[in-house]
Amino acid sequence: MKFFSRFNLHTKYPTLKIEHFKNLWIGQIISQAGDACYFWIFMFMVDRITGSIVKVAFTQFIELLPFFLFSPIAGVIADRVDRRKIMLFCDISSFLILALLGVYALVENNVSEWVIYFTAFSMSTINALFSPAKSASIPTLVPKKYLLEANGLSNSTENFTPLLGIALSAATFIPLYNLSPYYFFGAAILFNSFTFLGSAFYISKIPALNPMKRESVQQGAIVQSTRDLFDGFKYILQHPLLRMVMFLKLLAYIFTSPFNTAYISVNTQWFGGEPLTFAYIEMAFCISMVIGSLIVAKSKIKHLHECYAKYMVIIGLSVIGMAYSYNVHLFVLFNIICGLAVPFSSIPITTYIQSTVSAKYLGRVNGMMIMLTWGVMSITILFFGSLFEKIGLSNVFLIVGVGHCLCGVLAYFSPAMRKAKLVHEQKDTHESTKPMEPTSKVLVS
Repeated sequence: MKFFSRFNLHTKYPTLKIEHFKNLWIGQIISQAGDACYFWIFMFMVDRITGSIVKVAFTQFIELLPFFLFSPIAGVIADRVDRRKIMLFCDISSFLILALLGVYALVENNVSEWVIYFTAFSMSTINALFSPAKSASIPTLVPKKYLLEANGLSNSTENFTPLLGIALSAATFIPLYNLSPYYFFGAAILFNSFTFLGSAFYISKIPALNPMKRESVQQGAIVQSTRDLFDGFKYILQHPLLRMVMFLKLLAYIFTSPFNTAYISVNTQWFGGEPLTFAYIEMAFCISMVIGSLIVAKSKIKHLHECYAKYMVIIGLSVIGMAYSYNVHLFVLFNIICGLAVPFSSIPITTYIQSTVSAKYLGRVNGMMIMLTWGVMSITILFFGSLFEKIGLSNVFLIVGVGHCLCGVLAYFSPAMRKAKLVHEQKDTHESTKPMEPTSKVLVS
């Protein structure tokens, strides 16, 4: 493509020379550019319809609950079914759901908050199916020595595309909102629906991604899926690093859960409640995360415990700074610092798991971790939602900041984390980078 040649991206990022990964990456850009819109638009509209921060928190709870309910089964499916077909199914289903909602919102004069709740739950259910399949596809498409770079690009895309969505909303949909909130909602959702068709087009160019040969299964499908689900959980429990990573994810997501709700509440209580101000805060955070992700992609990170601990403490301190930032520009500055640090706390660990977990268990491991982390996050959102009104925004930010610092300290002194090292060249070998195979016969499919 001329775009890649013009900006010399093929030279800077060799993974983009891999045609199939490039198609997955482009599909991700198109889909998430619109996908970013509906997540905050749902919460924004519930805030405008109800005026209740508790119901905004409930909206986020509804958007996260399916990850807890369905991610383990989604991981099993990703280990049994062609991952390309899974992603295509998800994209087409997302298009149909959002297109119907967009048309309904344009025709109906008053969209009920319960319609938004139902759609949010449906979309998140589809995303819960999509995420393990996409994550498990990257190691299949990319050689191991390029995994850190590939994950860096994928992560930067996840953070850059919200910027595109928010910028587009600020430039087009927000003026429309000032004319009519309901036309704003319908137009934004309709736009979002068509991005999934663009994503499906590029994913259709990827070859079949069959995780492993299907075996003749004597048990019924439900029995076999349940067995696979518990096999994935046992796989995690039998490896000290995976156990520690799962624990750290649970703890970190507990303290991350109130962020989206807090942004809306901060914008309303501290900064006047203008949509453009909200877009300004979100765009600053997204831009810094993109920059951080691209830096990680070109970094030679070796020691996981040092990288994770250092940047989790930076995140925690910047969130503590937000607690006292009643000036919007100072609040944005701390968001930028936080956004730069986030990729360093997540991408290296994701890369290590992808390069060491046995390929036939990768979908189940991803699905189980998504279920546990997002499940805990969905529950704690409701808890923090009530805290906003009881203890105030500043104290919530303090709790979140201290929690992230705690995660960093625990990771630094973890024996399992201290042993884990990333390999950047194929010729390098290290015991910790050998694929983690099951240590019990019960785990063998």
